[in-house]
Amino acid sequence: MPSLPNDLLACIVEAVYDAKTQWVLLTLCREMSRFVLTAIYHELSFDSRDVASCKSMISLEKLALSAETNPNLRFTSSFNYGGFTASNDDKNMRVLLPFLVNLQRMAIKSSHVDPETLGLIPPTVKLTHLILESTNYSSAFVKFVESQTHLHFLSVYHFELESEEHPYDAAISPTAIPEIRSLRCPISIAKLFGHRPSIISVCFTPEWDELPAQFHKEIMTMFPSVRAAHFALPLDFPEIALFSLRLSQLEYLRLDIGWRLAPSDWSVLAGTKLKYIRLLGHMMLIMDEPEEISRSIFNAVGTVVVVDLSEEEAKVRRFYRHSGTSVLVRIPVPRWQLWWETVETDIDEACLDHHHSVVT
Repeated sequence: MPSLPNDLLACIVEAVYDAKTQWVLLTLCREMSRFVLTAIYHELSFDSRDVASCKSMISLEKLALSAETNPNLRFTSSFNYGGFTASNDDKNMRVLLPFLVNLQRMAIKSSHVDPETLGLIPPTVKLTHLILESTNYSSAFVKFVESQTHLHFLSVYHFELESEEHPYDAAISPTAIPEIRSLRCPISIAKLFGHRPSIISVCFTPEWDELPAQFHKEIMTMFPSVRAAHFALPLDFPEIALFSLRLSQLEYLRLDIGWRLAPSDWSVLAGTKLKYIRLLGHMMLIMDEPEEISRSIFNAVGTVVVVDLSEEEAKVRRFYRHSGTSVLVRIPVPRWQLWWETVETDIDEACLDHHHSVVT
């Protein structure tokens, strides 16, 4: 085994995802163990909701205890935590973060994260992806975001206010985060990012309070390059249609169907450049037949070539404009990828088919 070339050793390790097999490889020889350790520490992932995670190769608590003397943490480029965060887990993350010197992607999807905790990330880190369930919109948060010059993907589902009487509302500097491509947050916070032509994908999460119509118009002018929009907030469909019409480059649209959202007249989207529409939610159960929904979309919006209908994230029923049948498609739920990039190739092929049918 020691005589094998490094390229081959690396290929062997990259092909192994099972933890038990990784442990076996770890004990074969020193050369192999070096590659295995790099693979193990490359992406650290923990989920307290998963019983199997308690038996993972490296526990969060053990990592925190050995952080100061663990040289393998330098291999970590991704850190992902999900589940129900206990106070010990929060403490362990605070201990661990200063030692993730090559961190690029971080997701904490289970709990509130104080901006001060984010400040523990080494200042030399070139963070590209930041995904949080909740944090405070504060001066500490703004300072942290403005320091991340390589940030491409920012997602914060919910922001808490430090003071409801005097909420912090300072805007993000217009020269900060110049490489930002995707933003996911409540609309009221999105406005504080100002004019961002670099953003091509937006997701608006629920607000606690209703927003004035003029506010929506202002938001749309801030993102002139958006190609994909995901509305995860309970707006009425005419309001969403108005959003979509104002996003002049919009091609991909995802709607989370709720009790307030009952699309009926799809012709209001006829003036868009939409190629793809995905409808997701339990309301699909009481709407029209899927075939009828897709047909009404195709008839009303001439640019749409693919429609996906689903009650769950990872499995959809896909309809093509030039096909009388649908197919059941499993879509990988992306962790670090934009939601629409997983279907982009299929959409482009459908566009080509549509073009050929029109020409002929």
